[in-house]
Order: sequence, then C-alpha cells, then structure tokens
Amino acid sequence: MFRLFLVALCLVFNTHAPFAASPFSAGILRVAVQADMPFDAFAWYPTREAERAFEAGPYTVSASRDAVPAEGRFPVVLLSHGSGGTPFTHRDLASHLARAGFIVIAPMHVGDSAGRTERRDAGLALTDRPGQALLALRAVLADPRLADRADHARMGAIGYSAGAYTALVLAGARPDFARWPAYCRQAPENAVLCSGVTESRYPGSQAGAWQPPREPRLKALVLMAPLALPFAPEGLADLRMPVQLHEATGDGVVPSASNGDTLMRTILPVPQRRRVAGGHHVFVDPCPPATMARLAELCVDAQGIDRQAIHAAMREQVTAFLRSQLE
Repeated sequence: MFRLFLVALCLVFNTHAPFAASPFSAGILRVAVQADMPFDAFAWYPTREAERAFEAGPYTVSASRDAVPAEGRFPVVLLSHGSGGTPFTHRDLASHLARAGFIVIAPMHVGDSAGRTERRDAGLALTDRPGQALLALRAVLADPRLADRADHARMGAIGYSAGAYTALVLAGARPDFARWPAYCRQAPENAVLCSGVTESRYPGSQAGAWQPPREPRLKALVLMAPLALPFAPEGLADLRMPVQLHEATGDGVVPSASNGDTLMRTILPVPQRRRVAGGHHVFVDPCPPATMARLAELCVDAQGIDRQAIHAAMREQVTAFLRSQLE
C-alpha cells in the first residue's frame, strides 16, 4: 500500500509516467479511421481498471474495452500485423505492452487482412500499408480518450512480416520492388513470395510515382520475421535507429539470407538479433483451440517447438528493448 502511494505521488509530480510504476491493466478501444477504404484501428493502453477479457471472433483478448486510461503520458508503439492477419494476431504482445506502460496502436490493414486480401491480390498492399499505418496513428493520437495520454516524443514501431516492411518504410527505408522478380528467379521454390510473379507483374509493380511516407518521430523498431526483400542496401541508408530483430531458423517465407541478413549488414547501429526455432508463423500469438485445426499452417508448429514459451520470452525482450530506447 505504501509503495502504491509513493507511485501515485510520482505520477502527480512527473510529466512522464515511469516505467517502474505500479502494475497497470490493459485497456483497449476501437477507432474508426476515415480513408478511401475506411478501416478500424485498435489501441491498447494502460488503465487502473481491472481487466475484463472479451471475445473477438475466435480470440480471447485480455484487455478491458473502453476502460478509463491511467493518468500520465505514455510512449507510443505502432504495431503492424502481417499479410492476411489482424491486430488480434498480436493481442497478447499488445496487452503485455499496455500493462508495462505503453500505448499500442494497431491498424487493420484493409485489403491485406483476414478475409479481405483484395489489395494484396492486386499487388497494391505494399504501397497501401504505410499510409494506413500513419492514418491510424493520427486518428488515435487525435482521439480525445487518449490524446493527452500519448507522449509523441517517445515513439517506436513493431512489425511482423509485411508489417515489418511497413515499419521499415515509415522509419525511412526506400523499397525497390523490382528486386522481387530477381529474387524469384533465384528462389522459385518460395511459393508464398513467388507465386504468380513475373518480370512485369509483382508486388509493388504498379507503384508508379508513389513516394514512401515517413514518420520522423520513430526512435526504435522491433521487426519479427521481416519482409526485407524489397530493400537494397542503398534503400536502407537513411535508416539510423536501434532495431531488435526476431527471426525463425526454419522460416521458408522470408529466409534470413534475403531478408534479415540484409538488415544486419546495413542498419546502424547493428540490430539486436534474436533467433528461435520454428517457421514463419511462430511469431503469431498462440492460436485458440477453435483455429488450431482450421488454420494448421498458421497455428501448428513442428514437434518440440513451444510457441507459448517463445512468446513469453519475446514479450519480455521486446518490452525491455522498448523501455531502453523510449526513455
């Protein structure tokens, strides 16, 4: 009780909520984002209210909907899901970060999300995604429920797979989509990345005069199984910030040789690299029983791989990294 009293005094007399504050619970709210294709963004955030888990489709989300945000100003983390996913495929990580004192903003990448992949199928998702992420960020930061809780000077991003590509673009990386068919000539066996790819038709081939948007306030990135194929070393030259890189040793979708290794050779300071056993989808939060059989490719790991343990360790690594960079 005395410790909680001291923490309360710190919150009153400091402009930033300290990371070592008394434990928060996770709150969550939905924000409708206006765009040519409107979409939803979800924001996880610290609250003092008790958590009341709820069901979002097949997922149990351990956060209280529309809870009153805790007092203080908190660092902001933009979270971009992978192609065909949703913000709820990273629900446990987002809730964990909210309890640790972060605001996590996760857009639903319309046209490249579960049940709606028409923009990906048309080769347009990679040019849509960064703009969607920025619209989501602005919408949540302008929402009166969180506007005075977000610390704009302490901002980072997390991305998984195509979401990591999204984070890299926002941090200043410049993609060269013509690298895609060149890769597929060398690795035609990569059915996920190379199915239907030709010299004239490949992801991003219709980008035209598209200019990659940037978010200059980003100070740190966490990249999980990053889709870095579109980035040549010169396209990463302007990216100078701390990066934590998570890879799976059995990833046949974005193998290290053409993805993570490029980042390790190019980004300064040299990224923190974390490798785990498993395939590409091992970084998706453990699946509920209802989806295990239906989405076996996404949910079921090889024998001996403990996704629960991998995620428990990764959540602590990500939290510690973001704390160290967003002080």
